[in-house]
Amino acid sequence: MERLRTLRATVKNSGDRRYLVWRLTDIEVWKTFLQRQDAKAYLFPSETGVTPLRPNNHWKREIRPRLEKFGLEWVNFQVLRRTNASLSRKAKVDDKVSADQRGHGLGVSLGVYSISDLEQKVEAVTKLESEVIERKKGGLFGAELLEKSNPERVQ
Repeated sequence: MERLRTLRATVKNSGDRRYLVWRLTDIEVWKTFLQRQDAKAYLFPSETGVTPLRPNNHWKREIRPRLEKFGLEWVNFQVLRRTNASLSRKAKVDDKVSADQRGHGLGVSLGVYSISDLEQKVEAVTKLESEVIERKKGGLFGAELLEKSNPERVQ
C-alpha cells in the first residue's frame, strides 16, 4: 500500500483547520514545481512564490481562458463543487467524508451541492416499485401493513 501524508492547512477566513491527504510521491512531485522549498513555503503559492495563491486571480488568469476555448465559460467554483458532490455521492463515497473534503457540513453538501442524476432517480423509483409489489404480493399493503407493524395503533 502506498504511503500517505496528511497536511494541515488553515482556512483563510475562519481559522479552521482542514486536512489534505496526499500520496508521498505526489508531494515530492508537487515540490519540484515550487519556487521555495523551505518549511514556510506555501503549498499553493502565487506567481511570486512569496504570497499564497488567490483563487479568484488564478481562476481569471489561468482557468477561465482555458474553459472558454471549450464553451465552458459559465463554469465556476460552485459548479466544480456541485460536480464533485454529485459524482462522489454516485460513487458511494461516504457523505461525511465528501462534505469534509469540500469544507461543508452534511446539510449544505446534500441540500445544496449534491444533485441526483436521472439514472439515480430511475433506480430509486424502481426500488420503491419493487418493494410495493413485493408487499402487495405478500398481502401486506396499506392497512394490513400498518396493522402488522403496529397493532395497538389500529382501531
